[in-house]
Amino acid sequence: MDNRNIKTIMFFGILLISISGVFAFGVSSPYWNVNPLEMYPGQEIEVSINLQNCPSQSPDCTKSDESITASLKEGSEIAQITSGTSYTLPYGSANSYLTLKVSIPSSTAIGESYNIKLLLNPELSDNEGTVQLGTEYNVEFPVIIKSQSEIEIPEEQTETPEEEGKINLTLILSILGIIILIGIIIAIIYFVMARKKSSENLNNI
Repeated sequence: MDNRNIKTIMFFGILLISISGVFAFGVSSPYWNVNPLEMYPGQEIEVSINLQNCPSQSPDCTKSDESITASLKEGSEIAQITSGTSYTLPYGSANSYLTLKVSIPSSTAIGESYNIKLLLNPELSDNEGTVQLGTEYNVEFPVIIKSQSEIEIPEEQTETPEEEGKINLTLILSILGIIILIGIIIAIIYFVMARKKSSENLNNI
């Protein structure tokens, strides 16, 4: 092996060690290409994109905060970033969110579709002796327009087993209470009549 090959291997080895923390940043979206967002004309919702910075605290991650910038590359006709375009993610965090507001015009035709594409770019580190790649992350998903009846599921007026059990128990207690009340009333009437009859017997003596 000549010196040129040895130097090449050493260079890539140093490069891999230097960028071991590049992949600390992660993104999680509730929608993707095969799991589109379905909306109806006139609907407006907020979509939360989860941003993470090595929540597992793996030794392969750089133990530092990540600075992220976000921009909307596609879908600006229906979407906008409402939570800001700059984010600082503490090391080990998994509870940061980017919020997209998606609004579908009322005049939009059923069956029409849009595409939303977010670009998330970790900022480069200025640390001396450290090589970092400015890897861009894309979050992309389609928005399919359907009728409101196709998207919203009507709420069924049915009770769960727990609710049915509560209703049955309440009914039983109510009936039991009525029976006890009737029993008390009968006992009082019986007591009053017995006392009245006893008084009449005493008067006849």
